[in-house]
Amino acid sequence: VVGVMCTCAKLYQTCAGKGTLNFTVSLDHFLSCGTYAELYGELCETLKRLCDCFRPDEGGNKELAEKIDKIINESLSDVNLNVSFIANRLKMNANYISYVYKEVRGSSILNQIMRKKIQAAKIMLETTDKSVQSISEELGFSNSNSFIRNFKKWEGVTPGQYKKLAKG
Repeated sequence: VVGVMCTCAKLYQTCAGKGTLNFTVSLDHFLSCGTYAELYGELCETLKRLCDCFRPDEGGNKELAEKIDKIINESLSDVNLNVSFIANRLKMNANYISYVYKEVRGSSILNQIMRKKIQAAKIMLETTDKSVQSISEELGFSNSNSFIRNFKKWEGVTPGQYKKLAKG
């Protein structure tokens, strides 16, 4: 309990320095709690309010989602493209960027990566004579089986079947 109270105090000082607080926290307030349950409730509520002062505004979230989309588009052919890759490029926490992206876009980063790869694959299958193997390598799939499996999951047919249908 003392550790949590110390964490609250440190967060409070940080938020106060940022000028983003609209409430006060005092040690006396916590010490006046009559039961552990009451103290626990007060600590949880205080931590929630303190965490809110670190949450970026909606414009910042949208801007972050746009940065993520840009990295996805620029790195679509990289076999290492995943949430950790993007987080490292942004120098941010992977869980945080995943949360923000899903809040803004309504879809996970991994789904967006796969959606973009499948869209690009469809265009290549429709407009080029490249093999399924070649397309899978160009789009950064670890192997053609992974590409075929994901393509079928998203489109309902294999890339080879799609190519035949598209070419008529």
